[in-house]
Amino acid sequence: MSLCISSANFDQSSLVQKNTVDSDFRATLNQTLNKVIAQYGEETYRLERAEHIRYECLKKNVPGLLHRLWSNMIYASTTIGSTFSMYKEVVQYYCGERLTLINLPVYGASESFFGCIASIHTDEYFLLPTSVFFEFIKEEDIQKAQPKTLLLSELEPGHRYEVVCTTDSGLVRYRMGDVMNCTRFYSRANNLVPLPEEPIDIPQIPLISLAYRVGNVLGIFGEKITEQHMMNALQQTIRQWREQGLLVDLHDFTSCPKLDVFPAKFVIFVELIED
Repeated sequence: MSLCISSANFDQSSLVQKNTVDSDFRATLNQTLNKVIAQYGEETYRLERAEHIRYECLKKNVPGLLHRLWSNMIYASTTIGSTFSMYKEVVQYYCGERLTLINLPVYGASESFFGCIASIHTDEYFLLPTSVFFEFIKEEDIQKAQPKTLLLSELEPGHRYEVVCTTDSGLVRYRMGDVMNCTRFYSRANNLVPLPEEPIDIPQIPLISLAYRVGNVLGIFGEKITEQHMMNALQQTIRQWREQGLLVDLHDFTSCPKLDVFPAKFVIFVELIED
């Protein structure tokens, strides 16, 4: 990064060289970089900024890199719920104590925006019923070809559902493949967003968090093992290893069923990091 800025040329980046083969696109990157540099003071800025980045990145075991590089940054946002929670601690390290880490503000897809963040302190969303028409399939009925669907008003906290949406452009209805938790109902006591002060009837508003994708469920004998199940088991194993003196943390993992042996089993590839 510092070499790119000091030379005003993205070609100095081995990452760009390896992954960006379009020479016209690389030229556009360089033109944009030069425009930004020109706004901040030309060569003086380039050299000072490059040196600052190099200095901060070389610091070892010092959290808060994002705030040190971009002091005006207010918050960092990424997916932090469900199985993505294993990466939250890593991202939080780069945020440090001065930069707030929040869940993605919007739950959406190419079809529409489906929900907005309910609180910066949780991974919960309000669903937006005016964006698409929502229906929901109970988790135990997901594998059925024609499962019964429920309306937004029929959700119950503590249960999981697959999302079905009907778009307002074409009235196309299909299953999204997203499975969500209905965490609780919003109430005046939650104090997440202001409600009217007048004592009016407010319908129950469910809050949801994303659980997993339907295709991310493993099974050999009919069981349904989600990423969350797998991660919980691995984290418990890591805790046992640490109690036995093996000081490692879980960095990443992937798994697949192995069906060409008897009995069939899961193969788990684990990437560990030492303390």
